[in-house]
Amino acid sequence: MNSNITNITKSQFFFVASLASVVASIFLYTTSTDKSLGIFVGLWAPTLMGLSNRYGIAAVCKATCGNNS
Repeated sequence: MNSNITNITKSQFFFVASLASVVASIFLYTTSTDKSLGIFVGLWAPTLMGLSNRYGIAAVCKATCGNNS
């Protein structure tokens, strides 16, 4: 059960990080003279969302299937 809580915590962390990435990218894009920096930071969001989904699915699977994936 402890690993299930860890997966949920990781999922939440990566979800919040993806939202922060979007906010940071908008800020950098609008305030920086180098627009590519804002675009670069904005590209982190899909990766962070993917990690959030991976740990969220692992938590659900462990809770319902009893699987160790």
